[in-house]
This record gives sequence, C-alpha cells and structure tokens, in this order.
Amino acid sequence: MARTSLITLVGTLLPAVCAWGESTTPSAPQLPAGSGREITAVHCVSCHDASRLVTPGYNQPGWEDVIERMTRLGVVLSADERPVLADYLAHNFPPQPQAAAKVVAGSTSVTFHEWAVATPGAFPHDPLATADGAIWYTGQRASVLGRIDPQSGAIREYPTTSRAHRRYGGTHLVHRQLRGVHRPARSGER
Repeated sequence: MARTSLITLVGTLLPAVCAWGESTTPSAPQLPAGSGREITAVHCVSCHDASRLVTPGYNQPGWEDVIERMTRLGVVLSADERPVLADYLAHNFPPQPQAAAKVVAGSTSVTFHEWAVATPGAFPHDPLATADGAIWYTGQRASVLGRIDPQSGAIREYPTTSRAHRRYGGTHLVHRQLRGVHRPARSGER
C-alpha cells in the first residue's frame, strides 16, 4: 500500500516538477531571428520581458528615442550597436494598434495627488501601491527605494546597495524583485 501510494505520488508530481523548471520569462530564443537579436537579449530582455517590446511597439525614430532614454539611464551600447538595435526593434516590434477608449455611462470623480520625492532628480519610476496603503517607488537615477504614506504625506527613501543594479544607474530591477515586500529592512533588522 505504501509503495503504491509513493509511486502514485511520484507519478503525479513528476510532470509538475518538470514544468516548474521551465521558465515562462521570454529569453533570447523567443526573440525573432535577425541582426540585433543578441544585442536585444543582452541590453533589453536582460531587464525587461519581451512583452515590453511588443506593446506598444515603435517605429524607427520611436525606438531610437527609447534607446537614447535607456542609455541615459546607464545602458552601455557602442556606436555600432545603436543602429543595429534600432533597426532590429523597428522591424520586429513595430507600433501596435491602440485600443479604443471605452466610454462608461454615468459620472465619475477622479483625484490625482503628486508628491515631490525626497531626492531631487531621482527619476521616480514603477510606483506600487501595497496592501498597507503605502506607495513605493524606485528612484531610478539615485539608487533608492522610496515609500510614500499618502495619509500623512511622509516620504522615506532607502538607499540600495546591490552592485548588479548600479550598472544601470538605478533600482528598477530591485523593485521588480521586491514586489511582495511592504518595506525594506531597517538598519539592524534581518
């Protein structure tokens, strides 16, 4: 009986364990073939998943603007790589049709509130509202994570120390890794 149960358990779990090892994150093999694919894999898809390339997609000047913005954030491309990357992206990830606005009957009230972050020029990025009501952001150009308490307006920033993210001059990858965290550990905490 115990042996039969063990065989049944292994037979049931084996497919799940095999599937667990398969990544659903787009990688270089999922990028279209062509000159520029490796540059895209190294400099784009190493931080962003490929869906960021598909939607909204851009024309040649649009991709050139995106590449310029990313290089200002610290991505290092040679002068030879830039046009190859722009051509590859424009050819394989052109502009996509935008969804039509959906008009909802009735009245709505919307309020926006802006806060000046603690570090000027930090380039706040990727805001995330958490279950405790706080709004977290990355200060991408200052390598900080910030927390805004909308109730009090208090803003606190936490410096990051991850060398992997200094290469890009910011914290957008740290933010993606900390999606479930409500606050970074304070000094002395583990």
